[in-house]
Amino acid sequence: MKKHNSHLLIQIGIFVRHRWNILGDQPPKEYPRNFALLEPMSREIANFSFEGKLKTSIEEPGQSQQELDFGSWQATISYGFPQPDGRRPPGTPDAHGAALIAQLGPDKFLVTGVDAGVSLHLPGRLPGLRMQILTAQEGSYHNGNNRLMRRRNACR
Repeated sequence: MKKHNSHLLIQIGIFVRHRWNILGDQPPKEYPRNFALLEPMSREIANFSFEGKLKTSIEEPGQSQQELDFGSWQATISYGFPQPDGRRPPGTPDAHGAALIAQLGPDKFLVTGVDAGVSLHLPGRLPGLRMQILTAQEGSYHNGNNRLMRRRNACR
């Protein structure tokens, strides 16, 4: 199981002089997808990376789950259709899943990704066992500001 620490998950400003690349005449699919996902928060991601708060996970063929270590928390990243009964997820057909997690505080995380589910849990414990997420919020970045769209759960 590989763990990926990355300064950038995307490559910005690709200048293609010739139409040829490793894919023939097809442009890489990942760059536009990653740019669309991360561009609105690119400055924040650069800061998180500089501060050592950023970790990424990239799906590899045959590996439908990966673990990221955040000290007092672990993140289990699952690729493919989520399995409600606890079975291992199948992964995506072409291994294109990706996740990016920034630890904003001791118990606060920013999570984003493509075809990935993230479960935060205590080390040595199964996700959801003897822990509770107090608040999960869905939002988006606009001009460097995080806009709350809705609360996914609220226990307070």
